[in-house]
Parts: sequence; C-alpha cells; structure tokens
Amino acid sequence: MFISFNGKLHDENENIFSAKNRAYNYGDGCFDSLVCLNGAPKFFNAHLKRLQTGIETLKINNQYIQLDVLQDLIKQLLTKNNLTNAKVRITISRKDGGLYTPDRNNSDLLIVCRELEQFPFTNLSFEKEVCIVESVQKHHSSFSSFKNCNSLVYVLAGTEIKEKQCDDGILLNGAKNICEALFSNLFFIKENTLFTPLIEEGCIDGVMRKFVMENCPTGYNIKEGKFSIEDLLNAEEVFVTNASQGIVPVKKLKNKTFCFEKTQMLFEKMKFTYYHQ
Repeated sequence: MFISFNGKLHDENENIFSAKNRAYNYGDGCFDSLVCLNGAPKFFNAHLKRLQTGIETLKINNQYIQLDVLQDLIKQLLTKNNLTNAKVRITISRKDGGLYTPDRNNSDLLIVCRELEQFPFTNLSFEKEVCIVESVQKHHSSFSSFKNCNSLVYVLAGTEIKEKQCDDGILLNGAKNICEALFSNLFFIKENTLFTPLIEEGCIDGVMRKFVMENCPTGYNIKEGKFSIEDLLNAEEVFVTNASQGIVPVKKLKNKTFCFEKTQMLFEKMKFTYYHQ
C-alpha cells in the first residue's frame, strides 16, 4: 500500500518521519477522515471546511488544504493503490522545529487510504450496547469541534468501553451533560423531535451530523441543546452518526432498552438521499 506525504508517493513501510516530528512529540496537528465512492470524496467541501478550521485554529500555514490540490492528491493516491471505494485519512501537522513554541508554521501533509470494507447506510444493526464513560470527559474548547492529533480522551474512553465489554460509550462534558459517542455524534428521539448536543457542549462538528440535520424528514423537528443522562434515558430511541457508517441505532444503555422504528425510517430516508444527491 502506498501513502502520500507532501505530495509525493511512498511505500507505507518507508520511514518518512524524524524523531523531532511535532505530531508525535506534541500532538501538534489535526486530521479528518472521509469516504470515497467511485473515486470521489463524499461531502468533500464539508470535510475541507473542518480541516481549514483546524489549521486556522492551530495557526498552521494553509499550503495544502485547497480544494483542487487536495482532490488531485487523493485521486492520485487512490489510483496508485487501485482503489475506487476507500476510507481516506488526511493529517496536517506542523513541521519539525522548536519545543512547545514552534520555530515555524509550515505544514506536512500525510494522506493514507484503505479499502472501504462497508459502505455507509448498508448495515442497520440493532445490537449496539453503550455505556457512560466515567474515566474522562470531553470539554468544549477552541479545538474540540475538529479532530486533532491529541486523542488521549478517546483512547482512554475506548479502553474503558472495552473493559466494560460494550460496543460504544457516551462521553460527558464538565457539566455532566452528554457530549458525543466514541466515534460519532449523538442523537435521541422523543415524539417528533430529534435532539442533539450543541457544538458548544464539546462535541465534534460532524459531517454526518450536519447531513442528518439538513435532511430531517417533514414532520420532525431538530433541537440542539444541553442534555443530561436522564434526558437520554427518557428518550424513545437513540442513534449515533458518523461519515463511515451513516446512522447506527443504540439498543441498550444502562438498564434501558430502546426501540428503533423511527430510527429505521430515518435510516432509509437518509440512505436514499445519501446515494442520490
């Protein structure tokens, strides 16, 4: 498998980093993951915007994150790896130099891809059991809305979820309000309203989150807000969203088992829109 580093193709086993790499030493960078279908990145503009937000917040120079440049590099990498349907990760980090305070703000660009094992909106599983993550919290900050190279919150949350033998976990913020799931944004349904935490509650500004909100069926309302664990437990249905899978229902949280009739309807509606827009 080949990777792309600063616009050049390399074998994935080739050593391209030094021991001074700032992403390794300081978590100094950001990344985004997207799905490519038939050789084209899905929701590319939304992913690009989130990357631009990341590098602007981190004050890294924008030398690669431009529409035509990035699209061409992704296409080149997919062609080299003989892939048309793939999951692609784009990582931007600050170039080596300095300690906490960097010597410069130029960037390195790493793009990796893998064959897409499962297409979004193709598997509506009703077996997702989740827990409340207790070991760490996700706080709102200037960099909480995008994916950055310091992911210790998610690493420790994932470790706890694995120890509890659950499929996923709900992260809380400092106010003990629900924030997001481990890999996904969080929604719950009550009557004809879809509820989801505000971005200011600390969650990722998810691309699939926006897609669901923008394509909510007639008759449903969307409410962003601050919600407690009790609000979640009092919901009729709960589901999570991400760009790789689409919509995934939650079956069980604590002692509460959720139904999935409305989630299934939303799944089918969103699936049709996803593949026909």
